[in-house]
Amino acid sequence: MQEPEKEKEEKYTENKLTASDIREHILTGSPAAAVGVEDALSARLAVGAGFNIAFLSLRSAALTLLGSSCRHHVTMTEVRRLVERINYAADLFLVVEAGSGFGGDVNACRTAREFERAGADAIIFDDTRWPRENKERESEILNSKKMCSRLKAAQEGLREETLLIARTAAGKKSDNSRIIPRMKAFYEAGADILGPGEITSDKEMIRLKNAVPAPLFGELRDDRVENFNREPEKYRKRNSKESLSLENRMVESGAGFDLMVMRGFLTSERIEAEKEMLERLRSTRQKLFGRAGRQEEGDNRD
Repeated sequence: MQEPEKEKEEKYTENKLTASDIREHILTGSPAAAVGVEDALSARLAVGAGFNIAFLSLRSAALTLLGSSCRHHVTMTEVRRLVERINYAADLFLVVEAGSGFGGDVNACRTAREFERAGADAIIFDDTRWPRENKERESEILNSKKMCSRLKAAQEGLREETLLIARTAAGKKSDNSRIIPRMKAFYEAGADILGPGEITSDKEMIRLKNAVPAPLFGELRDDRVENFNREPEKYRKRNSKESLSLENRMVESGAGFDLMVMRGFLTSERIEAEKEMLERLRSTRQKLFGRAGRQEEGDNRD
């Protein structure tokens, strides 16, 4: 008797563009949008919604794996495994955040190699110190020479087709005069795409584009995810007015960037939906036992 064929497990895909198509699209300056995902399920949903490019941040990884929004809590190995799961589940061009590379230059090289092998198509490195020395962001920023050394080390761990993205935090608490020189240095050190961070005005964007012939990486964040650790019980739902403002902000902030990431939004919506459903289930549970005249032990919110 002939045995039935085993069903093959395949990536979920509605994506007709190959990784090389997307890479060429971005590098030639054509605009592209990426959606932030946090796990294999959200990656599959992103494909079903028509997205070709996904973004995994360290913060989303920390929330998914540890229930913490502090990106410094996750290890390189934990993130690599999450990248593997996302890559296994969905056919997406995956951009992965590597932060400072989890250590020195040797660690940056190893991180780049491990993330690439796990399925990352582009990897982002920041010009910040590891570990953090104090809470003031300016004290965390590496000088250009050290960041260029980090980028060169990361590049050694990558194949030619994997994109290297360099992002700066130099404009966070100072004027933007430091950004363009740093972007030039990072491009010369081997970065394929540049993340200027705080540059927002049209005039600054034009100056940067004229100074450096590289595609630019921009981000639109849902700040509620970043503040989740502080007061998770007060995590609030976005109202309709805020949603409209958000859509307008997306349109305005995306102008000028070649690769625009919308990060934290799926995670925020998941938290909203799960909190709402948990409240409904809790209410249903109370009604269930109340009808029978019984009181459940352990409900400390009554």
